[in-house]
Amino acid sequence: MGATLRRISGKLAIVSDVLTKQDMKLRFYTTDGCHLCDEAWALINPIAQRRGLTLEYVEIMDDPQAEARFAESIPVLERSDQEQPLHWPFDTAAIYRFLL
Repeated sequence: MGATLRRISGKLAIVSDVLTKQDMKLRFYTTDGCHLCDEAWALINPIAQRRGLTLEYVEIMDDPQAEARFAESIPVLERSDQEQPLHWPFDTAAIYRFLL
């Protein structure tokens, strides 16, 4: 990812290959009573707010597919544009790297 030089309407323009924050959506997989999830949410939520990102809070017990995928590994943060999620343990630096 990065910027590329492209010709648009006969003019050269720098076009970013990086997703805009409106394009990226995050899903935070959690469950009730998970203290590690509470810790992770306290790290993730302020970062998402500062960056203007959409952050969906997913209770895995209400989503059979999420429960099957993440029951043994929550908390998990997932990006809409990547296949590999971020699994606990992570810190703020790891979250920022994940969002690059």
